[in-house]
Amino acid sequence: MVLELVPAIIGELSKLDATLLVVLLIIGVVVAAKIFQYMMKAVFVGIIFGAAPIVLNFLGVEMAVTLQSIASSALFGIALFLVYAAVHTGLKVTKIVLYPFRRFFRRKPKAERIIIKEVERKKKEKD
Repeated sequence: MVLELVPAIIGELSKLDATLLVVLLIIGVVVAAKIFQYMMKAVFVGIIFGAAPIVLNFLGVEMAVTLQSIASSALFGIALFLVYAAVHTGLKVTKIVLYPFRRFFRRKPKAERIIIKEVERKKKEKD
């Protein structure tokens, strides 16, 4: 099923300009590298969380060290990492989307507010 699409995709890609193909290749490599980074971070967090029952048992905490407890700890760590990554990405996207509105809603710097208050006070004294 998927293999039937490959000749059609290659045929469509051959119609594109060479510079566009290079740009698409670069974008694909960058996306693949980011996905690989996230996967490696998730694996690392899983290893750390998977080692937690062994370390806790070594430190004297009564905990069953079975394959199931190690796997569940590792999966919990990976799930926690994925939640963290999703929240972090959502905050980044929100910050980018709301960037144009910052200019309108930002407070003036403290020195600027003091100068404005002084000017307003002097205007009131003149009146």
